Parts: sequence; structure tokens; C-alpha cells
Amino acid sequence: MGGYMYLKIVKKTAKEIFSICKKPIVSSSLIYGANENYWVPGKKKFSLVMNDFQSDRLKLLSKFVDQTCVASIIDLGAGDGALDSALAEKYPGIKIKCFDRSHISVSQLRKSGMEAHVLDIEESFDDIPPADLMIGFEILEHLRCPEQVLVSLLNKSKVGLAFSVPNTGYYTHRLRLFLGYFPLQWHSHPGEHLRFWTLKDMRFWMTQLDIDSSCKISIIPYQGHPFLGYFFPNLFHEGIFVFIQKKVPR
Repeated sequence: MGGYMYLKIVKKTAKEIFSICKKPIVSSSLIYGANENYWVPGKKKFSLVMNDFQSDRLKLLSKFVDQTCVASIIDLGAGDGALDSALAEKYPGIKIKCFDRSHISVSQLRKSGMEAHVLDIEESFDDIPPADLMIGFEILEHLRCPEQVLVSLLNKSKVGLAFSVPNTGYYTHRLRLFLGYFPLQWHSHPGEHLRFWTLKDMRFWMTQLDIDSSCKISIIPYQGHPFLGYFFPNLFHEGIFVFIQKKVPR
């Protein structure tokens, strides 16, 4: 099993380093508008089966949910809803609301039985209701001003905020730059990601935001090489998971 896992990692690594993106670049209006092209056939596909990244996020999120008193969760950028579906199954007593700017995504989420609403987080922020816990996985890198959004979401939460972003310090991205290519982090248009972080950048970034000093900030690298990632997390983990926990009065 261990040999198969590492063979899988080697194949994935080679593909990430040496592949040249041959995806057609769609009109930028589809990216900066409703973002519907992200979910059209042949691009991203809907599935309530979690991928490896979503499974790890659920495990990390569950540790914090189990330690706090959470009755409501709002997911901003719910996407295919796989993680929300798993959350609802694991915590049937927690009310979960999903938001996404894609009409296609929201339609699919509703068909799956989830409460979902169309919302562009940067254009209609005031329409987001308060909740015990706010989550936003893989959304901050798409925003023009994630600092303002992150602090505002934290203020709307009672317990805290959980989010994740890609780790641009991951070694395959560094090797692509060495070979003359930019990190390949997009599905339909290279303008999808507007901001980039490494693990060290994230630690510094957290100290620069207007976050109350009583909050507990946990920054956890995840996915990638389990052994090498333990010794060199900034190089060998693909994702960065962050949980900002508020100090709730007893």
C-alpha cells in the first residue's frame, strides 16, 4: 500500500512539473462575471464524493467543530457541495447554508437537498447572514481584496472562521518556475487566482490583519508528501488550512 501511494505521488508530481497547459483559455468575461464556465461539462464536475483535499479539510475542520459549540455553519464558495454534504451527515444537528456565485453550482446544490443561495462575496457582502462558524475553502485566492473579506467574515461569526488556500511554495510550483513555467493553478482561465501565499507568507499575513489579539490562530499545512512534509512543510505540503477561533465568553 505504501509503495502504491508513493508511486501515485511520483506520477502526480511529474505531471504537475512537466505538463504544459493545453486548455483553451475562455473569454475573461466568463471568469469575472458569474463564473459559470467553471462548472460546464468538460471542466469541473459535480460529485458528492470528496477528493483527497476535501477529506483532509473535513478532518481538520471536525477537530475544531468538536472542540467548540457550533449550531450553524455558512460555507462561502460551496462548489460541488461534497464537503457540506459530509458535514451534514456527520453533524446532523448543525444548520448549514451554502453560498456560491455560480448559478450552476447553486442549482446542483439545491438538487442535492442543501440550502443554497447565489451570492458574489465581493459584490453582496452585506447579504451574508451571521453564523457560529464561517468557512471559505479555496476562495480567498480568487478575490481582489481578501484581507477585507476575511476580517469581515470573522466579525460576522460567533465561534470563528476556517479557510484554505493553495501553497504556492509547494516544490512542484518552484520547479515549474525553475523550468520557465508559472505555477499551474487554474481550470478555465489563468486569471482565476489573483493572490498567492506560501506557508511563511500566511504566518506573516495573519500578523498584519486587524484580528483581535484574543483570537487563536492555527495554521496547518496539509496534503502532499506525508514524510517530507513533516520536516519541510513549506516545500512538501500542497495546501494551507487556517482556523481562527474567537474567545467566546462563558
